[in-house]
Amino acid sequence: RRGGVDTTSAGAGTGTHHHDDSSASYGDSSRIRLAGCKAFLDGSLGAGTALMHEAYADDPHNTGIAVSNLTEFKQRVVAADGAGLQVAVHAIGDRAVDVAIEAAEAAAQANGARDRRFRIEHVQHLVA
Repeated sequence: RRGGVDTTSAGAGTGTHHHDDSSASYGDSSRIRLAGCKAFLDGSLGAGTALMHEAYADDPHNTGIAVSNLTEFKQRVVAADGAGLQVAVHAIGDRAVDVAIEAAEAAAQANGARDRRFRIEHVQHLVA
C-alpha cells in the first residue's frame, strides 16, 4: 500500500535457469506474483540462427541453432505449466515452432485441461 493506493504486480522470468526443487515457491505473495516464464528456442533470421527443418538457401550447411537443449525443453515446459505459470516461447524458425507446439501439447497432456494461454513469440516460418 503506497499513498493510499493498493498495488499488485505480476511478472515473468526468462527460462534460462532451471530450478529442480518442486517445493519451491514461485514468488506468490499478496503484492507480487510470478505469473509466467519465457524460454528461447532459436535465434533470428538475419543472423542465420533461426532453427529450421531445411538449410538456408544461401548457406546450404546451416539449419540454424537451438539455444536450448531440445530434450530438456519439453520437460521444463511441462514443469512450468504444472506450476501454473504461463509459458511464452521465442521461436522464429519452423523447426523451433514445431518444438514449441510439441511442448505445449505435452504440457496439456501431462497437466490436464486449463486456461493456459501458451504463447509462441516472433513466429516467422511455419511448415505447410
